[in-house]
Amino acid sequence: MPDPRNFHNPIEFAQVAMIESVDGFVLGKKRRALSSACIFFHGLGLLCVGGYYVAQPTESLEIIADAWGVATWPLVAGHEIVGNVVAVGEGEQRFAVGDRAAIGVQRSSCGTCYHCEDGAENVCPSITKTYAGPGKDKGGFASLIRYPSEWTFKTPEAIPGELVGPLMCAGITTFSPLKRHAKAGDRVGVIGIGGLGHLALQFGRAMGCEMVALSRSAEKEAEARGFGAAGFVVTSDDAQMQAARGTFDVILNAASAVSYTHLTLPT
Repeated sequence: MPDPRNFHNPIEFAQVAMIESVDGFVLGKKRRALSSACIFFHGLGLLCVGGYYVAQPTESLEIIADAWGVATWPLVAGHEIVGNVVAVGEGEQRFAVGDRAAIGVQRSSCGTCYHCEDGAENVCPSITKTYAGPGKDKGGFASLIRYPSEWTFKTPEAIPGELVGPLMCAGITTFSPLKRHAKAGDRVGVIGIGGLGHLALQFGRAMGCEMVALSRSAEKEAEARGFGAAGFVVTSDDAQMQAARGTFDVILNAASAVSYTHLTLPT
Protein backbone atom coordinates (compact mmCIF):
# COMPACT_ATOMS: atom_id res chain seq x y z
CA MET A 1 0.00 0.00 0.00
CA PRO A 2 1.44 3.44 -0.91
CA ASP A 3 2.41 5.79 1.90
CA PRO A 4 -0.76 7.88 2.58
CA ARG A 5 1.40 10.86 3.53
CA ASN A 6 3.09 11.09 0.14
CA PHE A 7 1.15 13.21 -2.36
CA HIS A 8 4.07 13.76 -4.74
CA ASN A 9 4.30 10.55 -6.78
CA PRO A 10 4.31 10.98 -10.59
CA ILE A 11 0.89 11.31 -12.20
CA GLU A 12 -0.01 9.19 -15.21
CA PHE A 13 -2.75 10.51 -17.47
CA ALA A 14 -4.91 8.79 -20.05
CA GLN A 15 -7.53 10.05 -22.48
CA VAL A 16 -11.04 8.90 -21.62
CA ALA A 17 -13.88 9.38 -24.11
CA MET A 18 -16.78 10.70 -22.05
CA ILE A 19 -19.42 10.91 -24.79
CA GLU A 20 -21.14 7.63 -24.02
CA SER A 21 -24.67 6.64 -23.08
CA VAL A 22 -25.58 4.74 -19.93
CA ASP A 23 -29.29 3.99 -19.43
CA GLY A 24 -30.17 6.85 -21.75
CA PHE A 25 -27.82 9.42 -20.19
CA VAL A 26 -24.81 10.97 -21.86
CA LEU A 27 -22.46 11.56 -18.96
CA GLY A 28 -20.18 14.40 -19.96
CA LYS A 29 -17.77 15.19 -22.74
CA LYS A 30 -14.18 14.10 -23.35
CA ARG A 31 -12.08 14.78 -20.28
CA ARG A 32 -8.59 13.83 -19.22
CA ALA A 33 -8.64 11.22 -16.47
CA LEU A 34 -6.07 10.10 -13.94
CA SER A 35 -5.44 6.41 -14.54
CA SER A 36 -3.35 5.71 -11.46
CA ALA A 37 -5.29 7.40 -8.67
CA CYS A 38 -5.75 5.78 -5.29
CA ILE A 39 -8.17 6.98 -2.65
CA PHE A 40 -7.35 6.12 0.93
CA PHE A 41 -9.30 6.93 4.07
CA HIS A 42 -7.80 6.33 7.51
CA GLY A 43 -9.13 6.69 11.05
CA LEU A 44 -12.55 6.79 12.66
CA GLY A 45 -15.22 7.55 10.09
CA LEU A 46 -12.71 7.41 7.25
CA LEU A 47 -12.05 4.93 4.44
CA CYS A 48 -9.27 3.62 2.18
CA VAL A 49 -10.09 3.37 -1.53
CA GLY A 50 -7.88 2.06 -4.36
CA GLY A 51 -7.46 3.93 -7.62
CA TYR A 52 -9.70 4.40 -10.58
CA TYR A 53 -10.48 7.65 -12.37
CA VAL A 54 -10.25 11.36 -11.64
CA ALA A 55 -11.86 13.59 -14.25
CA GLN A 56 -10.18 16.88 -15.08
CA PRO A 57 -12.74 19.63 -15.67
CA THR A 58 -11.82 23.25 -16.34
CA GLU A 59 -12.11 24.09 -12.63
CA SER A 60 -9.02 22.02 -11.83
CA LEU A 61 -6.93 23.98 -14.33
CA GLU A 62 -8.28 27.27 -12.97
CA ILE A 63 -7.49 26.38 -9.39
CA ILE A 64 -3.94 25.32 -10.31
CA ALA A 65 -3.49 28.76 -11.91
CA ASP A 66 -5.19 30.34 -8.84
CA ALA A 67 -7.63 32.10 -11.17
CA TRP A 68 -10.08 32.47 -8.27
CA GLY A 69 -7.52 33.69 -5.76
CA VAL A 70 -8.37 30.99 -3.19
CA ALA A 71 -5.66 28.35 -3.70
CA THR A 72 -3.42 27.22 -0.85
CA TRP A 73 -0.07 25.57 -1.56
CA PRO A 74 1.10 22.85 -1.66
CA LEU A 75 -1.92 22.20 -3.86
CA VAL A 76 -3.28 18.92 -5.26
CA ALA A 77 -6.28 19.49 -7.55
CA GLY A 78 -8.94 16.98 -8.64
CA HIS A 79 -12.49 16.75 -7.29
CA GLU A 80 -14.34 14.20 -9.46
CA ILE A 81 -12.83 11.02 -8.02
CA VAL A 82 -13.88 7.37 -8.33
CA GLY A 83 -12.16 4.38 -6.74
CA ASN A 84 -12.56 1.16 -4.76
CA VAL A 85 -12.36 0.82 -1.00
CA VAL A 86 -9.27 -1.10 0.12
CA ALA A 87 -9.48 -0.43 3.88
CA VAL A 88 -11.93 1.11 6.33
CA GLY A 89 -11.41 2.98 9.56
CA GLU A 90 -12.61 1.77 12.94
CA GLY A 91 -16.35 2.13 13.33
CA GLU A 92 -17.11 2.65 9.65
CA GLN A 93 -20.53 1.16 8.78
CA ARG A 94 -21.47 2.38 5.29
CA PHE A 95 -18.50 1.10 3.31
CA ALA A 96 -16.63 -2.19 3.16
CA VAL A 97 -13.46 -3.24 1.38
CA GLY A 98 -14.17 -3.66 -2.33
CA ASP A 99 -16.99 -1.13 -2.52
CA ARG A 100 -16.74 1.43 -5.27
CA ALA A 101 -16.82 5.00 -3.98
CA ALA A 102 -16.98 8.48 -5.46
CA ILE A 103 -15.95 11.89 -4.14
CA GLY A 104 -17.09 15.37 -5.14
CA VAL A 105 -16.02 18.89 -4.27
CA GLN A 106 -16.96 19.13 -0.57
CA ARG A 107 -15.05 17.54 2.32
CA SER A 108 -16.90 18.74 5.44
CA SER A 109 -19.16 21.32 7.07
CA CYS A 110 -19.55 22.55 10.64
CA GLY A 111 -22.65 20.43 11.33
CA THR A 112 -24.14 22.95 13.76
CA CYS A 113 -25.16 26.08 11.82
CA TYR A 114 -28.65 26.82 10.50
CA HIS A 115 -27.81 25.49 7.04
CA CYS A 116 -26.36 22.22 8.31
CA GLU A 117 -29.31 21.59 10.62
CA ASP A 118 -31.65 22.35 7.70
CA GLY A 119 -29.97 19.74 5.48
CA ALA A 120 -28.17 22.32 3.32
CA GLU A 121 -24.59 21.54 4.32
CA ASN A 122 -23.40 22.56 0.86
CA VAL A 123 -23.92 26.24 1.75
CA CYS A 124 -22.41 26.04 5.24
CA PRO A 125 -20.20 29.11 5.88
CA SER A 126 -17.52 26.76 7.24
CA ILE A 127 -17.50 24.41 4.27
CA THR A 128 -14.18 22.76 3.39
CA LYS A 129 -13.41 21.63 -0.13
CA THR A 130 -11.75 18.59 -1.67
CA TYR A 131 -8.82 20.77 -2.66
CA ALA A 132 -7.49 24.35 -2.55
CA GLY A 133 -7.95 24.76 1.20
CA PRO A 134 -5.50 24.56 4.09
CA GLY A 135 -4.34 21.44 5.93
CA LYS A 136 -5.57 18.13 4.51
CA ASP A 137 -7.66 19.69 1.74
CA LYS A 138 -5.84 17.87 -1.08
CA GLY A 139 -7.52 16.54 -4.21
CA GLY A 140 -7.44 13.41 -6.32
CA PHE A 141 -4.55 14.06 -8.75
CA ALA A 142 -2.23 12.13 -6.44
CA SER A 143 -1.34 8.61 -5.43
CA LEU A 144 -3.62 8.87 -2.39
CA ILE A 145 -6.35 10.93 -0.86
CA ARG A 146 -7.83 10.79 2.65
CA TYR A 147 -11.54 11.48 2.88
CA PRO A 148 -14.37 11.37 5.44
CA SER A 149 -16.81 8.57 4.66
CA GLU A 150 -19.82 10.81 5.29
CA TRP A 151 -18.84 12.86 2.25
CA THR A 152 -18.18 9.79 0.10
CA PHE A 153 -20.81 8.19 -2.12
CA LYS A 154 -21.49 4.66 -3.32
CA THR A 155 -21.92 4.34 -7.08
CA PRO A 156 -23.94 1.87 -9.18
CA GLU A 157 -21.71 -0.75 -10.78
CA ALA A 158 -23.74 -0.39 -13.99
CA ILE A 159 -22.15 3.01 -14.66
CA PRO A 160 -18.50 2.76 -15.80
CA GLY A 161 -16.11 4.46 -13.41
CA GLU A 162 -14.89 7.02 -15.94
CA LEU A 163 -18.47 8.25 -16.38
CA VAL A 164 -19.20 8.65 -12.67
CA GLY A 165 -16.73 11.51 -12.10
CA PRO A 166 -18.70 14.28 -13.86
CA LEU A 167 -21.77 13.42 -11.79
CA MET A 168 -19.84 14.42 -8.66
CA CYS A 169 -19.72 18.06 -9.82
CA ALA A 170 -21.78 19.04 -12.86
CA GLY A 171 -24.21 16.24 -12.10
CA ILE A 172 -25.07 17.18 -8.51
CA THR A 173 -24.98 20.90 -9.36
CA THR A 174 -27.90 20.43 -11.78
CA PHE A 175 -29.69 17.46 -10.19
CA SER A 176 -30.06 19.08 -6.77
CA PRO A 177 -32.09 22.17 -7.82
CA LEU A 178 -34.26 20.09 -10.13
CA LYS A 179 -34.93 17.64 -7.30
CA ARG A 180 -35.81 20.46 -4.91
CA HIS A 181 -37.76 22.81 -7.14
CA ALA A 182 -39.14 20.96 -10.19
CA LYS A 183 -41.82 18.31 -10.50
CA ALA A 184 -43.21 16.16 -13.28
CA GLY A 185 -45.14 18.26 -15.77
CA ASP A 186 -43.26 21.49 -15.06
CA ARG A 187 -41.88 23.48 -17.96
CA VAL A 188 -38.21 23.96 -17.12
CA GLY A 189 -35.83 26.27 -18.93
CA VAL A 190 -32.11 25.52 -18.91
CA ILE A 191 -29.81 28.46 -19.64
CA GLY A 192 -26.53 27.36 -21.18
CA ILE A 193 -26.04 24.00 -22.90
CA GLY A 194 -22.51 23.16 -21.81
CA GLY A 195 -20.95 20.90 -19.20
CA LEU A 196 -23.84 21.47 -16.76
CA GLY A 197 -26.73 22.20 -19.08
CA HIS A 198 -26.52 18.98 -21.08
CA LEU A 199 -26.90 16.98 -17.85
CA ALA A 200 -29.76 19.18 -16.61
CA LEU A 201 -31.74 18.46 -19.77
CA GLN A 202 -31.35 14.72 -19.27
CA PHE A 203 -32.18 14.78 -15.55
CA GLY A 204 -35.25 16.96 -16.13
CA ARG A 205 -36.52 14.77 -18.95
CA ALA A 206 -36.15 11.68 -16.74
CA MET A 207 -38.10 13.47 -13.99
CA GLY A 208 -41.02 14.02 -16.36
CA CYS A 209 -40.46 17.73 -16.96
CA GLU A 210 -40.88 19.55 -20.25
CA MET A 211 -37.34 20.77 -20.86
CA VAL A 212 -36.51 23.86 -22.91
CA ALA A 213 -32.93 24.83 -23.78
CA LEU A 214 -31.91 28.49 -23.91
CA SER A 215 -28.76 29.34 -25.84
CA ARG A 216 -27.30 32.40 -27.60
CA SER A 217 -27.54 30.79 -31.04
CA ALA A 218 -29.23 27.88 -32.76
CA GLU A 219 -25.90 26.08 -33.09
CA LYS A 220 -26.63 23.66 -30.23
CA GLU A 221 -30.31 23.03 -30.96
CA ALA A 222 -29.91 19.53 -32.44
CA GLU A 223 -27.60 18.55 -29.59
CA ALA A 224 -29.99 19.93 -26.96
CA ARG A 225 -32.95 18.10 -28.43
CA GLY A 226 -30.89 14.93 -28.43
CA PHE A 227 -30.37 15.41 -24.69
CA GLY A 228 -34.12 15.70 -24.13
CA ALA A 229 -35.11 19.30 -24.85
CA ALA A 230 -38.68 19.61 -26.12
CA GLY A 231 -38.11 23.25 -27.05
CA PHE A 232 -35.27 25.62 -27.88
CA VAL A 233 -35.04 29.38 -27.43
CA VAL A 234 -32.37 31.51 -29.08
CA THR A 235 -31.72 34.18 -26.45
CA SER A 236 -30.28 36.65 -28.96
CA ASP A 237 -33.62 36.63 -30.82
CA ASP A 238 -35.89 39.25 -29.21
CA ALA A 239 -39.05 37.77 -30.70
CA GLN A 240 -38.29 34.30 -29.32
CA MET A 241 -37.45 35.73 -25.91
CA GLN A 242 -40.67 37.73 -25.78
CA ALA A 243 -42.69 34.67 -26.79
CA ALA A 244 -41.03 32.61 -24.04
CA ARG A 245 -41.76 35.13 -21.29
CA GLY A 246 -44.09 33.83 -18.60
CA THR A 247 -44.05 30.25 -19.93
CA PHE A 248 -41.66 28.61 -17.43
CA ASP A 249 -42.31 27.11 -14.00
CA VAL A 250 -38.60 26.78 -13.23
CA ILE A 251 -35.44 28.22 -14.79
CA LEU A 252 -32.09 26.55 -14.11
CA ASN A 253 -29.18 28.85 -14.88
CA ALA A 254 -26.15 26.87 -16.04
CA ALA A 255 -24.34 29.94 -17.40
CA SER A 256 -22.31 32.40 -15.35
CA ALA A 257 -22.98 35.68 -17.14
CA VAL A 258 -26.78 35.83 -17.61
CA SER A 259 -29.97 35.10 -15.69
CA TYR A 260 -33.16 35.68 -17.77
CA THR A 261 -35.21 35.13 -14.60
CA HIS A 262 -37.77 37.56 -15.99
CA LEU A 263 -38.91 34.74 -18.25
CA THR A 264 -40.84 33.30 -15.30
CA LEU A 265 -42.85 36.51 -14.98
CA PRO A 266 -46.17 37.00 -16.80
CA THR A 267 -46.25 39.21 -19.85
